[in-house]
Amino acid sequence: DVCLQKMTDLRKELESEVNVMSMLGDVTIFELEKAEDDVQKAWAAYYSLASMTVGSVSNRPRPKPMGDRSAVMDVWLVEMHYRMSVAYLTTIWEKCSKELSNLFAS
Repeated sequence: DVCLQKMTDLRKELESEVNVMSMLGDVTIFELEKAEDDVQKAWAAYYSLASMTVGSVSNRPRPKPMGDRSAVMDVWLVEMHYRMSVAYLTTIWEKCSKELSNLFAS
């Protein structure tokens, strides 16, 4: 009877630890995926705008993107957004990698 109680308590403790590890892992992966998505979107915007700019002649007006009136048309700003997104992803990766290692090391 005492042995059964100890086994039940250990099972509950293990389940609790696994739930915490699972939640931390899910949040960590979510943050990484969000940062990766931002890099992909920033690259697409930069590539698109740079392609339009390279193809244009300086005395012709730049083509406006379809639909979005608030789109940034400054290549430098769009490139900096891409670079900052990559830097953020690098930072997040380092922190998340360490956190995931700690989860599996414990």
